Amino acid sequence: DSSVQDLITIIGNTVQGGGRIQIGGGTGSVQQVIISGNVIDNSESQGIRCDSGTDYLTISNNHIKNTDQTGIYLSTVDYVSVTGNTVIDANQDAEGAGSLEHNSCLRMNSCTNTQTTGNRFMNIAANGAHYGISVNSNAQRHVYDRTNHFVNMRTANILYPFTAAPTAGTWEIGDFVPRMSTLTKDGNNMVHTGWICVAQGAPGTWEDQYVSDISPAT
Repeated sequence: DSSVQDLITIIGNTVQGGGRIQIGGGTGSVQQVIISGNVIDNSESQGIRCDSGTDYLTISNNHIKNTDQTGIYLSTVDYVSVTGNTVIDANQDAEGAGSLEHNSCLRMNSCTNTQTTGNRFMNIAANGAHYGISVNSNAQRHVYDRTNHFVNMRTANILYPFTAAPTAGTWEIGDFVPRMSTLTKDGNNMVHTGWICVAQGAPGTWEDQYVSDISPAT
């Protein structure tokens, strides 16, 4: 319906036999949602799915295993924290590397103000996820956080859409986004790896980041 629902908690449940946890997607608004400490096993789609109309969302400390599609799927969500979750063997439907809606441990479509920290994304089975995290919008920050742990992703740990410094979203000093296009080397043996935010704002001020291609660095 068109109502606003606040303070929803989904905590400590076990979901097996094809089910999933789903929030949002209707005509109403759902805010301040906590999905935590749940076990989802053998889902026939995603393990956790949150769609438009869901804001101020926390997904934490869930254990998700053997999903046919993406482990955690978020679409058009604002202010979301994904932390401390374990996703094992997503994409058991064996979608190809180009099927981004279904082949990741964590997929975020057009989400803003995101923080993704301390998660474990793992493949044990042969037909597992191609990506640990995949996103489709430059307006997402803190996706490339070094506290996330990736094991045996089939294509890449993170699929991030940046081929230039961000032009949208609010960013803070120290935020870093990696260059996802082909890496290039300049005449000084320096490889352009991405961009770092040096002044916060929307989109803030960004500088190029380089690393040396030879040892010792020159």
